[in-house]
Amino acid sequence: MKKIILPLIAGLLAFAATAPRAHAQSQKDADTYAKNKKPDNATTGDYHVAGGVSSNAVDLKNVNKKALKGFARTFKNPETVQWYKDANGFIAYCTINGIKNRSNYDKKGNWLYSMRSYGEKQLPTDIRGQVKRVYYDFTISGVQEILVDDKKIYLVYMRDDTVCQTVRITEDEMDVIASYHQ
Repeated sequence: MKKIILPLIAGLLAFAATAPRAHAQSQKDADTYAKNKKPDNATTGDYHVAGGVSSNAVDLKNVNKKALKGFARTFKNPETVQWYKDANGFIAYCTINGIKNRSNYDKKGNWLYSMRSYGEKQLPTDIRGQVKRVYYDFTISGVQEILVDDKKIYLVYMRDDTVCQTVRITEDEMDVIASYHQ
């Protein structure tokens, strides 16, 4: 399991550190959506459907039953739900109280990891305090919370007048994993 999880976390962190934070839509993309087709670089709601994921949602009857049951136990009263199939299994996207959630399952329906995306106000008070004590002049622009093997990892995206950076917070450490000068 560790052979799968550690590279997965490293890949997620690398992707999250380099992923753009906004998705602009051209008129061509809007026209494509209007025709009920999705462009190659598909966006579903505000969710970016990243490499290896089909741009078409999967019907629930094609999703592993174990994954569906696990999802239902974890996510109570989701506002929107979209399922996708990729080479490794299934991905569920949902929104609950304005917080975007993503949960990945293997082909057998076993849960692999989950991610939540939200703003500064939803960040737990102790984590926010830990970040603000060190980076008091920075504005928090977004947060990704990753849950894997019952461990939480926070990626806090922040900026000041000259620097954009991503800070990773785990149980016992906080470090900068990406920093860009504007």
